[in-house]
Amino acid sequence: MINSSLRLSIFILFSVLFLFFLGPVLTSSILNLGNIFGMAASLYVMSRCLFRDKYKKLKRKCLKKTPTKIMWRTGQTVIALFTCYAVMISTAMIYFSAIKPAENATAITLGAKVHPDGAPSRAIYDRTKACYKYLKKHPRAKAVLSGGQGSDEGTSEAAYMYNALAESGISPSRLVTEDKSTNTDENIKNSYELIKKYSLNKNIAITTDSYHQLRARLIAKKQGITSQIGAVNAKTYPWIYPTYFVREWFALPYEYFKQTTR
Repeated sequence: MINSSLRLSIFILFSVLFLFFLGPVLTSSILNLGNIFGMAASLYVMSRCLFRDKYKKLKRKCLKKTPTKIMWRTGQTVIALFTCYAVMISTAMIYFSAIKPAENATAITLGAKVHPDGAPSRAIYDRTKACYKYLKKHPRAKAVLSGGQGSDEGTSEAAYMYNALAESGISPSRLVTEDKSTNTDENIKNSYELIKKYSLNKNIAITTDSYHQLRARLIAKKQGITSQIGAVNAKTYPWIYPTYFVREWFALPYEYFKQTTR
């Protein structure tokens, strides 16, 4: 009875997770490694719960012969190791997203999509709002607003953030725009060059989504930034959070090895 109840609870949990990973595909056409893996893993666990007896039968059959036994054991080992990795990297992501910035640190605000008509995407709107709250709370802090203009964007990401913050009452003297960057590496590199150029506080507060903080910090450290790095987290739409959180499991090792092999 206990096993049946537990399996039902696990099945319901992963059914909900499956819907969270599927949701961005249906509502926003967002399909990346995060929700592909999330949906596949959810289906795997759900099938284990639904077809427990068939799973046990398959296991017994595989363990009878050496080749299939090796394949089975290897598969189970890979799943176990990846689960450990996911737990450790998730813990690190949460930990580094909770590090508070130094007093009056310069907020490097990372851009995101601006629509062709100049309207903000949800991501850049929320990052700009997080920057606004930080600057209001720390009146002596300044911000570098970073993001260029893509071919399908109505304005540069930096310009959108500057206008939105200025219209919200933040003094333009506290805002520096960096409108050449096309990715996070360039965001941080170019922004830090401006921090040095204008003699701003070299302690930085990276303003982005919480799941993105660890990778942004890794990039900053790889670029030789030794000053204190804190996190200012934008609110992330719950429907897409699992997709982008899981995507970081794969983006982080890619970023690390990309940086170290340059």
